[in-house]
Amino acid sequence: MKTEKLCTKCNNVKAINDFYINRKSGCAVAYCKVCMSAYYSELYRNNRQRIDNRVARWRHTDLGKECVKMFNITQLHKSKLRYRIDHKDNIYQYKRLWNQTFRGKMSRKAADHRRRLLEAGLDLETVQRVYEDNVKKYGTLTCCLCFDSVAFGEDSLEHLIPLVRREEFPNVDINGYDNLGVSHRTCNSKKGILTIDEWFELHSEHLFK
Repeated sequence: MKTEKLCTKCNNVKAINDFYINRKSGCAVAYCKVCMSAYYSELYRNNRQRIDNRVARWRHTDLGKECVKMFNITQLHKSKLRYRIDHKDNIYQYKRLWNQTFRGKMSRKAADHRRRLLEAGLDLETVQRVYEDNVKKYGTLTCCLCFDSVAFGEDSLEHLIPLVRREEFPNVDINGYDNLGVSHRTCNSKKGILTIDEWFELHSEHLFK
């Protein structure tokens, strides 16, 4: 496998990591990353008005509106996730104090009621299958978030895609077998409204146990 490549723009031999990879062919493109960036910057400067007009027209198409909407949702979740990480202790203290107030207690009751409505399609056979397959896979009941064993009474049913974010994943059966797992109650609480992928981005150390 090649480790170096000649850039046809600047005529310099550079490491293969300095080139973008073509997704279709799997091969490195002709220009290095620096030259590619300079090329597209110049292309935009020379055709700025035409490109801006085409982008503006595209954003008004159905596909464009949907892409912009999904991009904004993704950026919003990333900013919320970053805020929760940077202010984790403050958020925990605030929520603990809030839960002790009358409004906080009533809010928890309302949230529990809404959750029961969302879990209305969950059947006992599916839950039993999730638990049995977990034991078959690991030998003992094991948390799908930290991969430590789960003691009796400390277990909870884990939705890999959270119930509250079901609208973002319309193709996922939110109460289906493939979206369910077993976790510690504490891990479930820490995960909150994160998806399983977002959880492991923050806690990648659990993947190497």
